[in-house]
Amino acid sequence: MVQQLLAWALGPSGMKILDWYVANSLAVNTVVVAAAILALVFPRHNKRVQAFLGALWAKTPFALSPQDRKAVDAVRARYEARKRSGKAK
Repeated sequence: MVQQLLAWALGPSGMKILDWYVANSLAVNTVVVAAAILALVFPRHNKRVQAFLGALWAKTPFALSPQDRKAVDAVRARYEARKRSGKAK
């Protein structure tokens, strides 16, 4: 019953990804745990990695345009102002 609900929720593509994850879970989980440990042990390098990934993301077609970036920054500034005033939930 749960498996049928999961198959319905994920769809055919999601089930393929889940099957791949189950088949390779040891390798995937090892990489995730190793990355988490490295991020905790070397926090200075974490900032460099984040900067590198941000620069890499900016080169992709998914990156925000300058107009979108300004809009996001404006919304973030309004939210921060509301949070400082105690009105944000």
